[in-house]
Amino acid sequence: MTGAAGPAGAAPVPERKPSIALSATRAGFGPLLCAGDLERGLRLAAEVGFAAVEISVRDPADLGVRRLEKLLSALGLQLSAVATGQSFYTDGLNLCDREAEIRVRAVERFKACTDFAARFGGAVILGGIRGLQACSREEALEAFRQCVAHAGGRGVTVCIEPINRYETDFLNTIAEVTALIGELNAGPVRILPDTFHMNIEEPVIEDSLRRAGALIGYVHLADSNRRAPGGGHIDFAAVRAALDAVGYAGYVGFEILPVPDDETAVRQAWSHWSDYWAHRERGRR
Repeated sequence: MTGAAGPAGAAPVPERKPSIALSATRAGFGPLLCAGDLERGLRLAAEVGFAAVEISVRDPADLGVRRLEKLLSALGLQLSAVATGQSFYTDGLNLCDREAEIRVRAVERFKACTDFAARFGGAVILGGIRGLQACSREEALEAFRQCVAHAGGRGVTVCIEPINRYETDFLNTIAEVTALIGELNAGPVRILPDTFHMNIEEPVIEDSLRRAGALIGYVHLADSNRRAPGGGHIDFAAVRAALDAVGYAGYVGFEILPVPDDETAVRQAWSHWSDYWAHRERGRR
């Protein structure tokens, strides 16, 4: 999807929508806002102007689907994606575990999250649920293939997130995820670049985004210290230029720490979006 054309001779401006990551439950995983108070997070996101929310889900069975549908509808919000990492961080379910039984349970949990995402038209994120790679690469790939096959059957895009070396030892870079997608050779699978992780793993963030190109399916923004953009040293002008260059049109999600507190972090994220990204896109049309 592309936006209206800019000045004569200019390329169309990609239409991107802002989203923010919330958590339905309290979590040991830090960069989630209003964790354990989802309704408050939804109302705050809508109040400041976000178009969508990403929800981190431990187990979809924890959530009242009909109530969530009513809340999203009443607030005019869409569900951009379902994050699955809490299945690992909270329950220890790992797609790459050495124990086959745990891998099976992790796949089943991922499928449940995928079904939940399908209900709302969102993507599903394959990030922290892969944990640490204790099984063989082929066993890990088989678990991934099962997840992707199920998502394909439900019409859901799987977004695989490269995560830095201090959190996992498997798929740390854009290049590694690109190679994995080639090995999977299946269905709707895309890359989820996260600027916080890229700041650690990629030599030049914008160059890696350009190489990922059309494989980008979702984007996470967080500064070098995982706070809202502007709180660290990442050059978001270069990030935006790279996404413009590859024509990325999709969700731009803020996955950030609740620092100094949830509400302030949400408002800082929105300020970054509205004062820089949205403003520049309007200015080029």
